[in-house]
Amino acid sequence: MSGELQNRRFCSIKEDNLTPIYPFIFKEKTMEIAEHLIKNNIFCVGIRYPTVPKGLERIRVSINVGHKKEDFELAKQIYQMYLDTILYDPESGKYDFGKLGKATKSERDKMDKLLEIIKEISESRTDNLAPQTEIEEKAKELLGIDEEEVDRLLNKLKREGEIFDPRPAMWGLT
Repeated sequence: MSGELQNRRFCSIKEDNLTPIYPFIFKEKTMEIAEHLIKNNIFCVGIRYPTVPKGLERIRVSINVGHKKEDFELAKQIYQMYLDTILYDPESGKYDFGKLGKATKSERDKMDKLLEIIKEISESRTDNLAPQTEIEEKAKELLGIDEEEVDRLLNKLKREGEIFDPRPAMWGLT
């Protein structure tokens, strides 16, 4: 399950993670989920902005030798309930992970394409950064979007922690 969630930009667990502290990144309802877990005797800590960037709010769960298999089963059931509550789309019968970032599928597709553009440009440069003007040119050519839309989407990607801007109008992948 964690591998699938990692691939969907929902959960930051890695399969080879050796730490007993696991952060689950939720882009909404973080504190509500943490409160519900605590009420069900699952100790966790909700961490929100400004401690972490907006859009990267998380719940930290620590695993220790005192946990039993039943504890993990209960946590899994509660976690699944919240996935169903937040992400399940009854019309399509699928989980809509776009709801986490409040991005439409179309917007998420554009953001994914911008990430590809940034990757392509930054890999061709020694500083591994992509100038915004080059991103805008490529986005206009490939996606038909103007500079204002590119700027809005870049800032959304930045808030989501997928890119950073170490210098004005220069972007890199995180």
